[in-house]
Amino acid sequence: MNQKLVLSCVTKIFNSEDGEMKSLEEISLNINQNEFLCIIGPSGCGKTTLLRLIAGLDFPSSGKIILDGEEIRSPSPERGMIFQDFSLFPWRTVLRNVEFGLEILGIERKREVAEEYLNLVGLNRFKNRYPYELSGGMKQRVAIARALAVNPAILLMDEPFGSLDAQTRNMLQDEILRIWGKTKKTVVFVTHSVDEALYLADRVVVMSINPGRIKKIIDVNMERPRERTDLKITEKRNEILDILSVELKKMTDR
Repeated sequence: MNQKLVLSCVTKIFNSEDGEMKSLEEISLNINQNEFLCIIGPSGCGKTTLLRLIAGLDFPSSGKIILDGEEIRSPSPERGMIFQDFSLFPWRTVLRNVEFGLEILGIERKREVAEEYLNLVGLNRFKNRYPYELSGGMKQRVAIARALAVNPAILLMDEPFGSLDAQTRNMLQDEILRIWGKTKKTVVFVTHSVDEALYLADRVVVMSINPGRIKKIIDVNMERPRERTDLKITEKRNEILDILSVELKKMTDR
């Protein structure tokens, strides 16, 4: 099945007491099956809004988002979302957190499936623990297992490692690449870190602000595993930083 994701002229306008605010304007983008795509841009450029539109948690003011030939009009298990703040249920064990989506879908083998994905993220021996007993990195692994357990076609990740220390962040970057390699999911990953984007992505979408537009798409075009200090990464990092610097200057000049 071709699970290509197509965004066609997507614009999002929010209404408030102060009037209309255009968050995104004319976003057109094709995301291929099994692609690892990162989105980066200044704060307020609409990165999270874009993920929410793809997830079906909100709707474009104009334009369309199409997955496998069907317009996205509502949330669906085929699009799993992972947030920065883990969003685990504190009253549920690790196992029961992973089982949550399976319960909603009425999956009979929920325990077996949940344990399979806990094994995938290396946490099955912690399945009877509660979230307060886990480190930040372990909590995010539980969130990843919970999202994967319902077998989505697309994994949407909104700065999932942003609150973690550098060492844990690097470890989980390698972990998500390992899981992506095994599961062959399409991943759309929002980050503020240029280094993270270049380490993870097949392509990096660089966004401008006010309103959010696609400024440039960078093809990383490097084999994995990658060396973080590779000269090619350094060159692409400088290219992205130059673009972001121009956008940030626009903000300060207003």
